Amino acid sequence: MILNKAAGHLEGVFRTSEPLGHAADGTPCHILLRFHEDGLVLHESLCKDVEANWEEIEKWFNRDAAATDEGFGVGVGTYKIKGSQVDFSTVGYDRECQLRTELEHSGIIEGDCLRIKTKLVDDPQVFEHVFVPLRAAQN
Repeated sequence: MILNKAAGHLEGVFRTSEPLGHAADGTPCHILLRFHEDGLVLHESLCKDVEANWEEIEKWFNRDAAATDEGFGVGVGTYKIKGSQVDFSTVGYDRECQLRTELEHSGIIEGDCLRIKTKLVDDPQVFEHVFVPLRAAQN
């Protein structure tokens, strides 16, 4: 992870520190966040060993794939940093279900980790998760 508070940017890939659950075959399910230096942020939930499969995931979890109509419906947004506070919103579209999802995220940067609260727009329920840098993406 690269954090430059003075310049107000963050760069790197993060996953939830603990799985949110497991698929029927026992595969862990995580949320991924990818921050780009220019303020772009990507958001995706998936059931896969993200560390072991990063090379495959990186092919579609990037700014180029997210910008195309053929993409996987990756949530896309912009982020802002003020001190150790990070705020962003993401919009994703599930083509299979034809469902648009708008999420609001806010949290704090704690060392190399992020503590993020997320909620659906117009829904009072808030979920909080700790995100850690994805080791496989740092190579």
